[in-house]
Amino acid sequence: MRLETREEPQLLQEGEKSTILVVDDEEIIRDLCSRALKDYRVLQADNGRDALQILNNEHVDLILVDVMMPIMNGLDLLQQVKDRYAEQLVIVMTGYADKDIILRALKARADDFIQKPINLLQLKTSIAQALEKKALRRELIQLKQLDRLKSDFLGLVSHKLKTPVTAISLFLQNLASGIVDPADPEFKRHLDMTLEESRHLEGLIG
Repeated sequence: MRLETREEPQLLQEGEKSTILVVDDEEIIRDLCSRALKDYRVLQADNGRDALQILNNEHVDLILVDVMMPIMNGLDLLQQVKDRYAEQLVIVMTGYADKDIILRALKARADDFIQKPINLLQLKTSIAQALEKKALRRELIQLKQLDRLKSDFLGLVSHKLKTPVTAISLFLQNLASGIVDPADPEFKRHLDMTLEESRHLEGLIG
């Protein structure tokens, strides 16, 4: 299995439409779906092979695919799409209540099912919900990335702070316990080093 990765686009700008790819061998079904989905940018393909070609050349937010088609049926297309692009949304349309078809689609990770004859309200609702879930997943990933960056940054800062704090603490403890002698030539060197660490610490928190 070859799992390809694609850069996810940024969150849609205001006024920018999501792209839906309608895949059905019946032209009238494609056209009616396109008319019903006028709030989206709609692409069409009449078989799975052509759909894959479009997917290779265009960014598609969601694929709406019929099960029974010539050349490459909807279940085979679903499987290939999910194998290549695991996060690609695919909604399966079917006029068959065959349990085997439903199980195959579930196994291939279909995001939803729409029974034919198509109810336009159900179609619009299913697409809107799938796109919303995808947007929420994307935002969650971005939040996790930001949280990881914050943790890495805090860890780096903590490490940078520990060195001067430790040096100053050790110097003061030695001085308080009488281990160091102010008359010792090394005392002046250690004092200068401690002062340098204190200036470094001031720069970090200043």
